[in-house]
Amino acid sequence: MGVNVNPMGDSQVYEEIAHNILNKGTVYSVEGYAIVSLYPFFVAGIFFIFGTSHINIFVIQSILGAMSAALLFLCVRRISTAVAVIASILFGIHPLMLFYSKQVMTESVHIFLAVSLTFLTLKVLEESRVWIAVAIGFLMGLISYAAPKQFSFVE
Repeated sequence: MGVNVNPMGDSQVYEEIAHNILNKGTVYSVEGYAIVSLYPFFVAGIFFIFGTSHINIFVIQSILGAMSAALLFLCVRRISTAVAVIASILFGIHPLMLFYSKQVMTESVHIFLAVSLTFLTLKVLEESRVWIAVAIGFLMGLISYAAPKQFSFVE
């Protein structure tokens, strides 16, 4: 069972780098681009565990989208449960969320990490626990590796 996908642009480079990580141990693509990003490693992990079909990437990214919607619900529930339900549903059916889950692109992973960071930041305000603060620092590191421009104020 496969999906007929012809990746182009960044998607093609991410996929080439993922294959090179698995087969050659390098982060360079055929065109010589070296993308220092979490996403090619994410794709390589999916390829390693589940095989190289694009459907595997899309299923995992859809799961991340569903988890993002659940975390969004938990964040917004502090305001109102009704608002949280509406926000989560709108998030889940948003055309761009549906689009990105079916692409070999960084957005699904980045959004999941950003919503997770927001959830943990709100959580640490309720419970001052060291493990939550450590998890926030870890997620900030992952986000900066997943989307380096996210923390452009650091430059």
